[in-house]
Amino acid sequence: MFPVLIETNSITIHTYFFMAALGFIMAMGLGSWRALQEGYDLDTLLDILLIVIFGGFIGARIVYVMTEPQEFEQDPLKALYFWRGGLVWYGGPLLCIPLCVLYGYLRGLPVGPGLDIAGCSIPLGHMFGRIGCLGYGCCYGRMCDPTWGLVFPRLGDGIPRYPTQAIEALGLFLLWLIGETLYRREARTGFQAPQRGLVMAYYLVAYGILRFATECLRGDDRGPEYLLSVSQWISLSGVIVGLALSRFLYRRLARSSLASAT
Repeated sequence: MFPVLIETNSITIHTYFFMAALGFIMAMGLGSWRALQEGYDLDTLLDILLIVIFGGFIGARIVYVMTEPQEFEQDPLKALYFWRGGLVWYGGPLLCIPLCVLYGYLRGLPVGPGLDIAGCSIPLGHMFGRIGCLGYGCCYGRMCDPTWGLVFPRLGDGIPRYPTQAIEALGLFLLWLIGETLYRREARTGFQAPQRGLVMAYYLVAYGILRFATECLRGDDRGPEYLLSVSQWISLSGVIVGLALSRFLYRRLARSSLASAT
């Protein structure tokens, strides 16, 4: 692959960190633009940005520790040595979304619009991150037929493997397109308050299914197996939460329609 994007005598830019940073900027840019359109003020946006940065980093580190517990058995304090690397993307939204919802509730802000904005911004940022994984050569798949596989030079074995990073990046691109379609349809219908948050419900279900499926093709170390990998358990939890949220929103919309009819 291409782990280093730019290398000169004075600077080295790694592909993964460049793509991850680009994805973060794209997602936050799109989300901030939409939030301003929805009426959020600049101070609120800055608060949310700080929550996303620190909450996302801490959550990603926590899930990494959960998936690689053997690394910290001898010295549990090593879990705090974040500068040595070790993050799992899934942990970011897992902590950020509840923190942002709590922040909105305590500030008396409408939570539904924020969930919609996040639901169609997160897949865009994540897609760039997965492209970075492909460049670095991590998160690779199991051995497969050369017709479908790629050889990852950093493994040094010359064996073709499923390009799970590319598969997930493509899936995330499709999720983003569908999320954009749902959001714009809500905009055309005037953003009915009872169903705000439906884009996030869709994202949780769709990405949970996508991630669960790609986990079945992964060939790298997935951490301790409790029938399923840690990421697969999180995926199932996301699907359940997404289905519960969509059911709640549809029932609330039905009650609102009934009330307006009477």
